Amino acid sequence: MSNAITVLDNRHPISFTFDATSAYHGGGSPGGVTHALEAMQVALRLLSERRRNGAR
Repeated sequence: MSNAITVLDNRHPISFTFDATSAYHGGGSPGGVTHALEAMQVALRLLSERRRNGAR
């Protein structure tokens, strides 16, 4: 897993890191945070591919 997931929201970058997400989540379930970040990576990759192929 990379160190951060960065997306653009109206051309403003927003980054999600394990540490920041874990702190927000409360730190009681690091496996859940890891799973969420992995799911975000897969979903964002698929959405990016769809957009490149012309889907909106």
